[in-house]
Amino acid sequence: MVQRSFMRQIRGMRDLSYWDGLMELRLYSQQQKRDRYRVIYMWKILEGQVPNPAPLALQAYTTERTGHKCIRSSLPTRAPERIRTLLASSLIHEGRKVFNALPKEVRNTTGCPVENFKSDLVVPVDSAR
Repeated sequence: MVQRSFMRQIRGMRDLSYWDGLMELRLYSQQQKRDRYRVIYMWKILEGQVPNPAPLALQAYTTERTGHKCIRSSLPTRAPERIRTLLASSLIHEGRKVFNALPKEVRNTTGCPVENFKSDLVVPVDSAR
C-alpha cells in the first residue's frame, strides 16, 4: 500500500497500473524484495558465509540434471496449527521454496562473492513485459 500510494504522487504515474508503475520506475514489489532477500540469505547459508540457523532442517544436494537444490521437508502434522503456520512462513521453509524455483544456472552459482550472485539474480525489468 505504501509503495502504491507513493507511486500515485509522482507526476505521470497516476494513470499507470501498479505493475506498470513498478516497471517504469524500475522498482521491485515488496514481495519480490522479500523473495530476493530470502534467496540471497539461503545462498549465503549454503556457501557457508553465514551460520545455518537450522542445520537439520536446511540441507542441500546436487544432481547433474537439476543442479544445486535444497531438500524440502514437510511440516509436522501433529503440531498445533499455529506452530505449523509459523514454520510455514519461516525463512528456512519459504527460502527453500524460492531458492529451488530459481533457474538451474543461478542456483549453481558457487564459490564467488555475494555481489556476483546478486548480479545473477537481476532480471532486466524491461524483459518482464
